[in-house]
Amino acid sequence: MRNHVGTGSYVVGLVAALCAAPLLNAALLHVSAAPSVTWQTVHNATSEAPGATLKTIGVKCPRGTHLSGGGARVNYHGTGGTGNSPQDTHGILLASVPDQANGWVATGIDRAPGDAWGVVVYAICATP
Repeated sequence: MRNHVGTGSYVVGLVAALCAAPLLNAALLHVSAAPSVTWQTVHNATSEAPGATLKTIGVKCPRGTHLSGGGARVNYHGTGGTGNSPQDTHGILLASVPDQANGWVATGIDRAPGDAWGVVVYAICATP
């Protein structure tokens, strides 16, 4: 004689799986229907010139985007305004914060007199 104990649990499990399938498909459709987000990074830079005074610079996200993050650095000897210069080992970044107008602002200074240096600020902007 065969033991049929537990056969009902397989049927219950199969029925539960068949009932859950439409709910799972609906959840997957909801996730895949979410809008994609695109990102872009914008930057701005002060001129790179000698001096021991603070330099502050800001950058705004383009119209139709919103600020997602940002940052800054102090550059040493480079082409002013490109943001491609090496980081200044004597530079001190004093502030790097979001501003209230959908952008990022930064302030820096250089400790070595005579260095040509500048501050570059970056904003990460998202488009929904």
